[in-house]
Amino acid sequence: MATRIPKPMLTKEHGSWAVLLIPIAVAAGEVGAWSTDILFLLVAALSAFVSYLPAQTVLRHVTGNPQEASKMTASVLWGSLSLAVAGVSTLYLVLNGDTLLVAFAAIALLFFLVNFFLVTRFQKTIASDLIGMAGLTLGAPALLYVSRGVLDVEAFSLYLLCLLFFGCSVVYVHMKMKVVETKRDPLSLRERLALARMNIVYHVAVIAIVGVLALRHWTPALSLVAFIPMTIHALYGTFTLSHKVRFKRLGWLLLAQSVLFALLMIVLPGV
Repeated sequence: MATRIPKPMLTKEHGSWAVLLIPIAVAAGEVGAWSTDILFLLVAALSAFVSYLPAQTVLRHVTGNPQEASKMTASVLWGSLSLAVAGVSTLYLVLNGDTLLVAFAAIALLFFLVNFFLVTRFQKTIASDLIGMAGLTLGAPALLYVSRGVLDVEAFSLYLLCLLFFGCSVVYVHMKMKVVETKRDPLSLRERLALARMNIVYHVAVIAIVGVLALRHWTPALSLVAFIPMTIHALYGTFTLSHKVRFKRLGWLLLAQSVLFALLMIVLPGV
């Protein structure tokens, strides 16, 4: 009897694909040219990303949350294969001189583990989501490093910009979730401001941080423009809060915002 190969395990959180690929696209636009090393990095990043769902399943099983046998079989198979591809691709780059990728891999693993244990203990929170994103957005500085051979201020600033941007989505979605939990409509202005306090503070802080980066010449001043659409949307959403939220529609809207962010970061002069 032929052995049936289980289906690959891929995350259904489409937004996480954007968090992985948008920073890589922005960094690639910054470099302006593709190379063999960049392709190997992309393969390594995608393979490592594909491995995270199987790895979570295995970790849940070994930490006292038994998983179905079929699910474990698929997790071990596809997790091992994807990690092997990621490891071989990374090894090629390390042997080619990009030794700091070992540090990138270690930091990404640390973020993954911290995110896993936070979600396991406290469910999904703003903190756990931001930590997960901190690992996914490492693709931007990694690509700049691989293409240029150095890890400079520009790589760190691009990493920070991408992380701050996707943090906007995290804070905004959690605000919407809090509003849904109230099951009240309409909300007074005071209630909306109370529920949106974190959202408002975060977006104001982001604009301030990007402004400081621009003043210090660590990022082009026009980088601020890339944050304007998301900020307008988030602040407008604060004053139109309702407990009736179509999260699927919201997800597509935030994905469109991410694509717009990438396009603005790539095409704006000096960014």
